[in-house]
Amino acid sequence: MKDDARPHRPPQPRRIVPLAQQGARTNLGSTVATASSGMRHHDVPLACAGDTVTHPHLGDARILTRLDALQAHGQPVACAGSLTTRPGEYILDPGQHSVVAIEYDDGSVALATLGDDAGTGA
Repeated sequence: MKDDARPHRPPQPRRIVPLAQQGARTNLGSTVATASSGMRHHDVPLACAGDTVTHPHLGDARILTRLDALQAHGQPVACAGSLTTRPGEYILDPGQHSVVAIEYDDGSVALATLGDDAGTGA
C-alpha cells in the first residue's frame, strides 16, 4: 500500500429523520388523515407534502414541508418536524413502529425500522 493511498471509508450517517405515517400526531393534536406517498410501512401509508392533517375542532390543514432527500412517486415524504398550513403546527409524533430515513454524507438514503420489532424485518 502506498503512503498516499487511504482505505475506502463507507458513507457516514449525516442525519436520521423519523418519517410521518398516516395517524401521526401534530403538536396541536391533529392527526395525519391522508398519506398519498404510495409507500407503506407495517401496512401503514407514509405521508408526503400536500397530505391532510385533521383536528376535531380546528378542521383540516395541509402538510407543507418535507424531507427532500426521500421521494415516493415524485412527492417528497413528510417527516417529524414537517410544518402544516396551520400557523405554529408541525408533526410531532410520527406514529408507532416508526420508520426513519438515514441520510448519508454521500447523498444516499436508507430506511430503517424503530420499535419493538426493530431489526426483525416484521
